[in-house]
Amino acid sequence: MPLFHPLSLLFLFHPALDGCGEPPSGSDSIVTITNTTLAVYTCESGHFFPWGETVLRCNASGQWELLSGPDENSTSDWYSCSRRSTYQGCLEFNGTSSNFEMSLPVFYENSSSERDNRRECQGFCRGQGHRFVARQGSNCSCLANITTATTRADNLCSDLCADATSHCGNTDLALYSVFASVEECVTLSRSPNATETSMFTQQTCQEFCRGLDSLLSFWRGGLKHCDCLHQIPDLTEESRSTCLAADNVAEETLTGSLFITELLDPMPASSCEDIFNQGIFVHGSYYLSNGTKIFCDFYDGSTRCDRGWLSYTGSCYSFLSEKAGAESHLQTCGVHRSLLVSVSDQAEWDFLILALSRLQYMENGIVYIGLYDTQKTFSYMWSDETPVTLRKFNLNYPDNVDNRCIVLVNGVMQNVLCSDQYGAVCERSPGEAPIFPVPPDLQVRHPSFQSLQISR
Repeated sequence: MPLFHPLSLLFLFHPALDGCGEPPSGSDSIVTITNTTLAVYTCESGHFFPWGETVLRCNASGQWELLSGPDENSTSDWYSCSRRSTYQGCLEFNGTSSNFEMSLPVFYENSSSERDNRRECQGFCRGQGHRFVARQGSNCSCLANITTATTRADNLCSDLCADATSHCGNTDLALYSVFASVEECVTLSRSPNATETSMFTQQTCQEFCRGLDSLLSFWRGGLKHCDCLHQIPDLTEESRSTCLAADNVAEETLTGSLFITELLDPMPASSCEDIFNQGIFVHGSYYLSNGTKIFCDFYDGSTRCDRGWLSYTGSCYSFLSEKAGAESHLQTCGVHRSLLVSVSDQAEWDFLILALSRLQYMENGIVYIGLYDTQKTFSYMWSDETPVTLRKFNLNYPDNVDNRCIVLVNGVMQNVLCSDQYGAVCERSPGEAPIFPVPPDLQVRHPSFQSLQISR
């Protein structure tokens, strides 16, 4: 925590800002007024703005406007800092000297520059099962937690380490430069024995593992694979670029991003709906911003669906991001005893649009639905053969009788060639799902569709 919170004092000295009022506050950030019209936000030690800094300007209308910071369309909190995954800050520890020394066992003192480097310090403490390392001068100490620490300004940790390449606390002020004992990018020495599952985003992996009260989350982006670990594994630290490269390769690898779950910023959520709105939809337990744990059965909990499927009014929905033609998606849905989605009313249509806007992995959000032209006459049928009571075609569509399959794009329907490559939405209704009648211009190879008689 900061030693002071300047917001309560600013306006005693800047009466010119009365028109705009007090600028917004954010977590772990400090705001400073300059030129009586600018509010400049900086982060506490161990925290950062991904975009550099946030600056607001008091305009002529008496409103605070963004001058520098994230894109105005960004959903990020403009004023709240993110916690760094490795560097925890310049810290001062409370308590008596004897208790402090007991909680900070010394690894090596006054060691040579060849041994005095952060990664060796981290490796030793990691091997002892400790989550953090504290560096002061040429000393390396291991910590189980940093809950009793007070954050000080980064520039106070000004002592150079023995290798003269980084700072190691401040001996005179009894300050320590503190780091997590694991780097963000690592390669594990063997496959983890852990709770594992296919995920969709790194944030989902982190929050899912935190909800399991796991010590670590291990994310392999190329595989969309998540492991929740309860102890620190044997590993080799890698450069961040190594993980970025691995995230672009969808093949088996033990290289990924490792995070200590307790170091993650609290998720700004007070309900399962808030969690879903951040793009998380894997059923499980999650921590809310107030520290309580809640079980979320996404989307509306009306029925129990498989992991990765969303429930809505008794049906289950799977959103497929893989780009493929309609036939391939028909087969994929069929394997899971489901059909391409049939939309019965405006509320269900709105649900699909909402889900596509929240599921970050869906990219451009263009998906096949279960509506198709049966006769090349713009006569449409839903996959479950229910009557077509909802038509949401864009202006000037449908436009070509050869484009017999329908996609949802930008909130409306559009007819396309059935061979065009898009995502899709599968729907599994209560009970046994009927077989989807395949449009005649598709090459039918899936066994489930071989016996269908299609009117031409």
